[in-house]
Amino acid sequence: WLDRLDEEVLGAERRQCWRLLRVCVAPSQQGKGIGSACLAAVMHWQKAPVIVLETQLARNVAFYSKLGFRTLLE
Repeated sequence: WLDRLDEEVLGAERRQCWRLLRVCVAPSQQGKGIGSACLAAVMHWQKAPVIVLETQLARNVAFYSKLGFRTLLE
């Protein structure tokens, strides 16, 4: 089902995307810019035109939106 979903949402770009599975920062270290710095480094270094990630938490959507990600499917 994930392949079908990728095809529906990403179309041809799915073959050129990176899938970001998990970003974890210890709760005691959150809010210090660590996660943002790590994602910024990955986004600068990667060569794929699209980075796909999934989350179930609304607060994560807000965080990723600040970094330039956009919601494709809810």
